[in-house]
Amino acid sequence: MNNRRELNPDQRRAKNEHDRQRRREHKMEFERLKMAAAQLEPLRNENRHLREENERLNSMTSNLMNTLHQLREKIQQLQETKERVDSWIQCDRVPSPNEDGANTEPRTQREIMEMVDSWIQGDKVPSPNKDSADNETCTEREIMEMIDSWIQSDKSSKSQ
Repeated sequence: MNNRRELNPDQRRAKNEHDRQRRREHKMEFERLKMAAAQLEPLRNENRHLREENERLNSMTSNLMNTLHQLREKIQQLQETKERVDSWIQCDRVPSPNEDGANTEPRTQREIMEMVDSWIQGDKVPSPNKDSADNETCTEREIMEMIDSWIQSDKSSKSQ
């Protein structure tokens, strides 16, 4: 008796050929996908490298923007300081009350402005005491004291 599942020899050959054809197609598709994956691997590596480089550059950009912001604030502060000093200096030649009149000459507005400009730019300002043997430089406090004393002497000379 023939079982319904049993195939005659022609059907079996056709089925086997169909199965072989399907396996060949699957194998060819698998090989094609494997080759495509191999071709994509360098692109993935390059993409990863570019992403890391982009993150590094974004970080640098952020740091540079912060530095730029800080420098702008510092410039603003220095300009405000210079404007304050400019407003304090109003006459051409005023002797400082802290300096000995016999040893030093009174400073002009231009000399004081040059001294303040060099101090703002970070240069060392020479000490006003010309008798000093070593080359001492003024501290910020000494410069501010000179400016304050100069302003006080200017006010007292105007009130007289």
